[in-house]
Amino acid sequence: MTAAEKLDEAGFLLGKMRELYANQKEFTYYLSAFLSACRSVPDHLLEEYNIRYGLNISLSEELNADRFESKSRQFRNKDALNFIRMWRDGMKAMKDDPVGRLLVSKRHLNVHRVPVRSNLVKVEVQDTIRVSERVTVQKFDKNGKLV
Repeated sequence: MTAAEKLDEAGFLLGKMRELYANQKEFTYYLSAFLSACRSVPDHLLEEYNIRYGLNISLSEELNADRFESKSRQFRNKDALNFIRMWRDGMKAMKDDPVGRLLVSKRHLNVHRVPVRSNLVKVEVQDTIRVSERVTVQKFDKNGKLV
């Protein structure tokens, strides 16, 4: 699956979460999948560029930024080295961003510790509004005097 497909998957799951926010159990399932899909986008991007730059990091090897950079240096691939710098900058930006940091930390908790639950509640507000009007009619004679 490509990084773009992972982004589409995350978008699909987010849409399902919007539909199901009132159903806590189903919402939690989609939230778990959404967090994993979001976090996997950078990993899928690494694999795409591993293939694009011919680094030959096999599926049996762990693919991470250090291995990607090492292979890029081994092959003297400047484009791959530029990519991994950009990738690392993007990862740092994600971890520095409050929303990105929240997604990463919640995904980590959800996968490695405990299921992440939302604290969403459905609130319905009902109120009655009363409207009233008042009209005052004044009659003046031809000299402008109030009659």
